[in-house]
Amino acid sequence: CEMVQGQLVIRKLALTALFFATAAKAQEQISPEAFLDIAEGKTLTFSRFDDGSLVGVEEFLSRQHSVWVQADGTCMYGRIWTRDQQLCFTYDLMPERPQCWYMFKDQDRLLAMYANLDSIQEVTAITEETLGCPSAPTASIGKNAPAG
Repeated sequence: CEMVQGQLVIRKLALTALFFATAAKAQEQISPEAFLDIAEGKTLTFSRFDDGSLVGVEEFLSRQHSVWVQADGTCMYGRIWTRDQQLCFTYDLMPERPQCWYMFKDQDRLLAMYANLDSIQEVTAITEETLGCPSAPTASIGKNAPAG
C-alpha cells in the first residue's frame, strides 16, 4: 500500500512538473469567471495533457449548468460553482464527488489542472454544437453543491 501511495505521489509531481515546464513563462492562471466568459453557451472538448487522449466533451449550458459526455458516451448533468479561484462541478451520476479545477491560458490554449494535481487537461476544441443528450434534470443536479 505504501509503495502504491509513493507511486501516486511521484506521478502527481511528475505531471505537475511537466505542466509547468512546458510553458512556464507564457502560462497564466485565469479566474473561473474568465473561463466561463469563454465557455458559456459553447461545447468544449477536453483531452489529457500528457498524451492527448480524449477525456470527454462538455456543453456549458449556462454559468451554473453543464452537460458532460464522457469518452464512453455517458451523459452527466452538472452544477457549476466557484471556490477559491477554482471552477467546481458536481455531476448527477456522482453527486458525492465534486471536482474542482484551476484554469490556465497559454497563448491560445486553455488548460485545466485538477485541484488535487493528478490530472491536467487541455481544451482541444470549442464549438457551438449541442451534445444531443436528453434534457438535463437541473432541479436535482448538485443539491449538495454550494450556491454559486
